[in-house]
Amino acid sequence: MTTARPGLPAPFSRPTGQPVAVSAVLDGAASCLFVVFAISALTLFLPLDPTNPTWQLRVVGGVIQAAPLALVGFLLLHGAAHLDPERSRYTVRLATARQRALVAALGFVLLVPLQATALWTLFTADADQLAQRRASTEATFVALRSAVGEATTPQELQREMRVLRGPAINDQQLDQPIAALRTQTLRNLDRTQAVMDQKLRGPDQKGIMELVQNGIRIGVSGLAFAFAFALGALQCRPASARRCRSVMGVFSRPRSHDLVPSRVPASSVTTRR
Repeated sequence: MTTARPGLPAPFSRPTGQPVAVSAVLDGAASCLFVVFAISALTLFLPLDPTNPTWQLRVVGGVIQAAPLALVGFLLLHGAAHLDPERSRYTVRLATARQRALVAALGFVLLVPLQATALWTLFTADADQLAQRRASTEATFVALRSAVGEATTPQELQREMRVLRGPAINDQQLDQPIAALRTQTLRNLDRTQAVMDQKLRGPDQKGIMELVQNGIRIGVSGLAFAFAFALGALQCRPASARRCRSVMGVFSRPRSHDLVPSRVPASSVTTRR
């Protein structure tokens, strides 16, 4: 005689054999996603430096990247509440999430001007710094050329170049006439200034385009997330709620082989004579 093997537990079932509702699974998954989003967002603020535009851009980009976690959790919480509308816990949690979703939508809208301001501040600061470096470099070369023209001896020219940090003049060059040494020093100054002008010609155009493209992508994403959270925060109409439950209820229906056909009452059966 063969012994019957114990049946395997059904999916989404407790140890006692009572099935776990799909709404409970969705609610738990939503809570996990909310926790992950909160931790990811909080770590972006450390270390605090709100006046730094680089810090602002890092926070904006990180929040946009982590936003899908919160949005998916928000949708799962809607699913849990619509699948089990009689459970007051899901209804209360959904109402609280909708209130916070309005704040989240406003926050995502504010991220767009914050990012634009940070980008403009960075571009302005870089342009001002570049202009200051150009002016300082130009003044340095003017002083060097003036020192070359005013030097009367090779030794004086060597001393002036050391003080002004110009082209180095070694001891072997001191035997040359002052006119030849001036010409050679001026040529060295011209080559050095050409190299400096090449470095200070302006910001990299490719880098600027990458920043602009990234800014547009983050700005559009922020507006899209704001619209999604604002739409989810609106109260659903009863007809919409019934349609959501009818669509999502497919996943919670029992399987066909788990259904037991009911007996037909004998009185309802008619026989032919």
